[in-house]
Amino acid sequence: MHFEENALQQPIILIGASVRSAAESAIRGGLRVIGVDSFGDVDCRSAAEEFHALPKSGVSRQELIATLSRRFPNSPFILVGGFQDDNFLSQVLGSGRHVDCRQPEVLRLVADKANIRFPETTSSTALVSNGRWLEKSLIRTGGLGVRWFDRQTSGPSASPSSKPNASKTIRQRWIAGRRWGITYLSDGVAAVCLGVCRSLHTRKAGLPFVYGGSFGPIDLLPSQLQIANDLGQAFVQQSAYAGLFNADVIVDRDNGVWLLEINLRWTASSELVEAAMIDQGILRTGESLFATALHTSLGWVTASPGFGAMQQRIAEATKSKSRFRPRLKKIVYASRRVAFCTNRTRQYLTAAMRIRDIPAQGSNIEEGEPVVSLIVDWQRTRQADLRQAISSIGSRKV
Repeated sequence: MHFEENALQQPIILIGASVRSAAESAIRGGLRVIGVDSFGDVDCRSAAEEFHALPKSGVSRQELIATLSRRFPNSPFILVGGFQDDNFLSQVLGSGRHVDCRQPEVLRLVADKANIRFPETTSSTALVSNGRWLEKSLIRTGGLGVRWFDRQTSGPSASPSSKPNASKTIRQRWIAGRRWGITYLSDGVAAVCLGVCRSLHTRKAGLPFVYGGSFGPIDLLPSQLQIANDLGQAFVQQSAYAGLFNADVIVDRDNGVWLLEINLRWTASSELVEAAMIDQGILRTGESLFATALHTSLGWVTASPGFGAMQQRIAEATKSKSRFRPRLKKIVYASRRVAFCTNRTRQYLTAAMRIRDIPAQGSNIEEGEPVVSLIVDWQRTRQADLRQAISSIGSRKV
């Protein structure tokens, strides 16, 4: 789908678990935003010109999409978060529009093309060899569908019919190492690496790898940057995908690189990459990463640079060795049931910290649920201050 220049008068409709950071980027680029997400945080509602809570039931979701489609017939629906409802996904994205990157065989082909590795992977009912294995849902995101494989409770005696969504679950050999999220932009022919962030995780009940934040962008050695570039190019050659995408990889203790997954959307670390691009002068006043991605994926004309101009600016910034400030994005989870108070929360922050994804005043947040996202200027922050802020925000008693 391509849009004429006057289509800029139409809003874009962002849908996801949380659309706040994507909405802020889109608005920075001069776009109008209709937001649909699960949280309805204060800063998300203030960014979007119109907001709708994402219904929990599939029928209600379909009704909402139908209503928005009638009201905004020329507006694109853009997914910026994961869902469990495949029928809803096909309604939003259109069947066959993108390659299904959840499928292990697709990822294995991309890894082979890029000369990196892909973990040994089987179906959820297959026998597995010795070693540590994970059970991973193909329809969950943010680590919410990843568990350690338990041979006693998940062995061959457990029939496929006894497991919910067994056909959408895989077993994958666990690879120890550091997890990186690599952000790319593509025009469907070539890909450019925009930045690499370290991915952080936390334990939540029986889930050992729940997304806990990102740090970066980080500096790479020339050999590592070449691997990142080769991976992005291999995926685009395989898929002809145009737009913003992210690859999650593991770097093991021998510096071997393993591909884990590819997400065809704005991700949680995208705002850190965008902030670094602003630091470097790659993005200027009135320009944004989301608007550039919209231009490359849908042909939407914006004031932000297109793919060719973005490539040139990145090359110039690399040649001039322009610097950026690494930032930490930390998801603060409640360690007990907490009552959220904006003013009290801000009392725990230093000048180098700010909060995003802000709940409504007085919201009661249950233990284990996210309270806020902390965005931290790493070079200006003492770790003791950061630990104190995280502990205080996550434990304020009701």
